[in-house]
Amino acid sequence: MAIPGMTNTASPIAITGVGLVTSLGWGMKSCFNRLVAGESGAATGTWNDSPFGPQHWAGYPLPAGGPVLEAPWDDPVFSILDFATKEALGQASLDLSSVRPDRIGVVVSLSKGAVKNLSQRHHLSHQGRPVPADLFLAGPSAGAAFVAAKTGAEGPAFAPVTACASGLTSLRHATALLERGEVDMVLAGAADASLEPLMYSAFARMRSLAGPRYKDEPVRSWLKPWSRHRNGFLIGEGGAVFVLQRLADVNLARCPCPLVISRCQAGSEAFHPTRPRLTSDVLERVISRALAGQSDNHSPDMIHLHATATREFDTLEFQAVRRVLGNSAGRPWFVASKPAIGHCLGASGAVELAISCEALSRQVVPPFDPGPECEIPGPLKIPGPNAQSSPLVQVLKIVAGFGGHMEVCLIDRLKA
Repeated sequence: MAIPGMTNTASPIAITGVGLVTSLGWGMKSCFNRLVAGESGAATGTWNDSPFGPQHWAGYPLPAGGPVLEAPWDDPVFSILDFATKEALGQASLDLSSVRPDRIGVVVSLSKGAVKNLSQRHHLSHQGRPVPADLFLAGPSAGAAFVAAKTGAEGPAFAPVTACASGLTSLRHATALLERGEVDMVLAGAADASLEPLMYSAFARMRSLAGPRYKDEPVRSWLKPWSRHRNGFLIGEGGAVFVLQRLADVNLARCPCPLVISRCQAGSEAFHPTRPRLTSDVLERVISRALAGQSDNHSPDMIHLHATATREFDTLEFQAVRRVLGNSAGRPWFVASKPAIGHCLGASGAVELAISCEALSRQVVPPFDPGPECEIPGPLKIPGPNAQSSPLVQVLKIVAGFGGHMEVCLIDRLKA
């Protein structure tokens, strides 16, 4: 087996299982099928029980039908992790009893913690009522603790927090655990369920949230990456969990065409709590390191953009990609998933990498249609409103987070 563009000699890190939850459904099959069909998980509603009075919202909520867990794991993020972990392990066909518990690692981030439980406890405190003693289970590290408890993992368990980059940061640290030989398997990923009054109000005050361009514009059209009319994102809920192993340890009879993580790279511009620096230098450097040593023939077949539909970042992200690829910028497909699933915040990197994995497995490019008012200069390969069948060997995923955190992950599909 050969991995295009790889130069390191260590055993590659294989992705043997993926679990996914988004506003489009519980499970990879449901999510990806609806995504390629051009569907959207966008919705609107009103919180009538908000302590701030009736509050209208627009976003991408979790659909009904997920697991309902008992306290203290009754926040939706734990339902996401429960489902995604089981799906990932099922896809990997792994019997955890065959792996020593101390050789199983967990790297899972909740970024902001179990937001809905935290919000409920805030309201109790504000009303002078007793706050449950399990408050620590609502923190950012609770996701890793939950997955470790549910699987019996006794290896390293931790929760990197890098805002919207947290999912890919988790994958990068999980990969390092395997490369150093500290563990033989890692469950890695992120979850986020932040569509609730307090968090929604915070993003609204930052003027980060998208709105309608004209009266009665359908909510599915509000989030417009690359459009000259883009005005922000909408909060999405979801998460993804990955089973990672060294390729040398994978049973190739059971998993004949595994995906591998070729490179993970990170950087930080540390410029402002929420705004990007008006230059793409740092992201350009991170992408360049991820693609170092590759020829034009082995440049990515698809680039899954972060594409938040904010005025500044979309342009800066594309500038970084174009500078790195140069004359090859017209070769890869450019894809953005947020119009269909929203911005999953701390889980966005993990969720969109999971979508990239399925695109590689199925050899299908998901839809992305900036429309006639796209302000990114071409010519570029953009799939448009319909999914495209296309040979895919390598995908680059980009993510960035408030505070200047930047992560990229390069994944390959091996040939049998």
